[in-house]
Amino acid sequence: PPPPPQAPPACDVLGEQDAVTIHGKKIPFPATRQQMVDALGEPDRTLDLANTIFVWDKLGIYAYRYPDRDVVHDISFAVGDEDYKFIPKTKFKGSIGVLEARFSTTSDLKEILKQGFVEETILPDMYRRDFPPHGATFAWDPEAKKMIRFTVTLLNP
Repeated sequence: PPPPPQAPPACDVLGEQDAVTIHGKKIPFPATRQQMVDALGEPDRTLDLANTIFVWDKLGIYAYRYPDRDVVHDISFAVGDEDYKFIPKTKFKGSIGVLEARFSTTSDLKEILKQGFVEETILPDMYRRDFPPHGATFAWDPEAKKMIRFTVTLLNP
């Protein structure tokens, strides 16, 4: 008989149907602030803007929570340079997964597009893959030819 199918290799961040796994710690998604803290520790910074943004500087991770309810609806991984005050001080490095797809923060655009991502119709240099009720997006720097940010998001908050 043929060998059983192998599970995809582990990765540093994995978007799944009901959770986001970061460095082996599974976080239900959408998450509460406490669920994020239980998995990642206390954030280094909290900014109250249009959303509340929790920033883990040492991990290269930031998360958006609605201002009026305890629902974290986006978890982002800072990979490249962006000029916002909430960008973590350290870049996230590692492998990324969305369901069965696997790539790294240094993968080229063609390699990532083979994983089922498509170009956004509204935002330039943004690519997405939906797996309802969630989606994953990444921002691409066409000049530097590299990923800037990877985000797991709640599609219909």
